[in-house]
Amino acid sequence: MNFFEMAEVYAFNNARRERLLNKAKAQGSKLEQIRFVVDYFLNNLPVSEILEIDCVDPTYLKLFEYDYSFIDDSIPRKQTFEFYTPNKMAITLHQADNDKRNGKIAKIYPTIFALKKGTCKMFANEIKRFAMDFDIDCEIIEEPAYCYDGFCGTNIKNQPVEKNNLCLMHHYYNIIKIDGKEYKIDIANFLSALDYLKNNPETKPFSIEDFYFSPDLESNPFNEIKNFVCPVRAIVPD
Repeated sequence: MNFFEMAEVYAFNNARRERLLNKAKAQGSKLEQIRFVVDYFLNNLPVSEILEIDCVDPTYLKLFEYDYSFIDDSIPRKQTFEFYTPNKMAITLHQADNDKRNGKIAKIYPTIFALKKGTCKMFANEIKRFAMDFDIDCEIIEEPAYCYDGFCGTNIKNQPVEKNNLCLMHHYYNIIKIDGKEYKIDIANFLSALDYLKNNPETKPFSIEDFYFSPDLESNPFNEIKNFVCPVRAIVPD
């Protein structure tokens, strides 16, 4: 991407984020405000609300997903360009910008809203940024954790790569505190858990609610099933 393409997607991304912020502020309590934002990231809002925030025709409705291309591997994975408007494309940009919110600094990312995909670190920082606007205590937790790798694409050598396994990685999520109660919010694991359950229906089901405003701040279902062997799916080269 050249400078002008990056500037275009950056402006598009920021406008969409601002529409989400304005919609969320119109909700009642602090809990309702942050829940509105989380539900947007998890594709849980009514379609009409999502379309209004995204400002797109229903034909171009896109849902959030986890970006597996950033998971470390022996051979780096290739990112793919995707349309964010009918005639403009971009790839996920990982550079964070500093954004001042209520006298504090938040990290924001230039394509997460435009492409509607990101990593655990990106999602966690964006949630913290919104929490600052709502005057909610929010912490980003970084720790080793088992997470799902559902990458399907190619590596930098243009070799097909399809992953279906649990891997130990640096993981980021949020803990918020409202009215004396603490809740865990894990956008990335919620989204990837949906992929995991879809791709591995034979495994023991678990509740993805553990990643959604859970009062259990320690639980990670992926840690509990880390020894489950995901089936290997055949890759047919082009």
